[in-house]
Amino acid sequence: MRAKPDIKRTMYLLERVWEKFPDMRFHQLVSNLQHMYSAQNDEYGRRRVIQREDSGYEFKSSYLDFFYLNDKDWERFLLSMLTDSVPVDSEKLKRDFTPVLVRSECTHYLFKDSNDEERMNNLYIKYHHLYPVYYDEEEEEYYVVNERGEQYLSIELLAKVEMYKKKPTSE
Repeated sequence: MRAKPDIKRTMYLLERVWEKFPDMRFHQLVSNLQHMYSAQNDEYGRRRVIQREDSGYEFKSSYLDFFYLNDKDWERFLLSMLTDSVPVDSEKLKRDFTPVLVRSECTHYLFKDSNDEERMNNLYIKYHHLYPVYYDEEEEEYYVVNERGEQYLSIELLAKVEMYKKKPTSE
């Protein structure tokens, strides 16, 4: 018997990803995510077919079938969509971010140098990169998503971080 799906977590991750693409309609988002997943995973779910129109004209086509995709694989993919670490220079930092002291105001962690570079490499966290900070309401904990799409709770305990809040963008 398979494990019970974590519906709340999957929907939470999907919501976080959708917030990155607010102009997309729901099914447009899901379709685009499926195409991205398939492209990144050896064309997973792609079914190639020959279509025939009423006129008899035949042409090659394909569609995506995610019926057998494991929930954990989809969850890992959604997490990877939240990995937005960016190398940062001091000008970008000053222009786009404000330092904060309270974690609840923090939107990004900047990972600074550490004495334990091997540990950070094992965690797939890059130094001098900004990582968005997310809040897991169920765990009541803040986390970042590393370069492999894995979630790390309380990573600020393992590495020196500076906390920043992204400045609003003017439209």
